[in-house]
Amino acid sequence: MAAAHEASSPTLPGKQGPAAQTRGRPGHLAPLALAILVAANAGLAAITLTTDEPLYELLVHALATLGVALSLVGALTRRSFSLVGSLIMLAAFAAYAVRFQLGLLLVNIAYPVEVV
Repeated sequence: MAAAHEASSPTLPGKQGPAAQTRGRPGHLAPLALAILVAANAGLAAITLTTDEPLYELLVHALATLGVALSLVGALTRRSFSLVGSLIMLAAFAAYAVRFQLGLLLVNIAYPVEVV
């Protein structure tokens, strides 16, 4: 049974498969990250087209760009930034929950009346 498994294996012992060979080559990730950035900002442009809040639009596009950039850096360095993203989302949800009590300018920019 072990011989059958070794025979069906696409790589020889000590050799790396195609997925492992492409890791660490940043040239393959840049076009993908650029496509994700364009798609994300196009989608956000369609969503924010109906709002009249320029600071909100700038904030949303900046955060999307930051998210794609962190994903690219994480893929290149093989590190996870999911904790950073989770903390940002937690802070955003908390700010939304207490947006009227805080009355801070940033909360009003992130959650304008028109969008809420």
